[in-house]
Amino acid sequence: MRPDSVTPWPGLFLAGDWTDTGYPGVLEGAVMSGLAAAQAAQASLASRTKPVTD
Repeated sequence: MRPDSVTPWPGLFLAGDWTDTGYPGVLEGAVMSGLAAAQAAQASLASRTKPVTD
């Protein structure tokens, strides 16, 4: 079983053709994995950031 992009550890995300992308270990899978990891990291950061109010 291949791992997902999101891990149980805050701030740690996985990317690579060996992660669970639905594709075999090819370039397309690596790209999809990188996009998923970046989106998960962005969502994680957005949930931690407080909006600035004046």
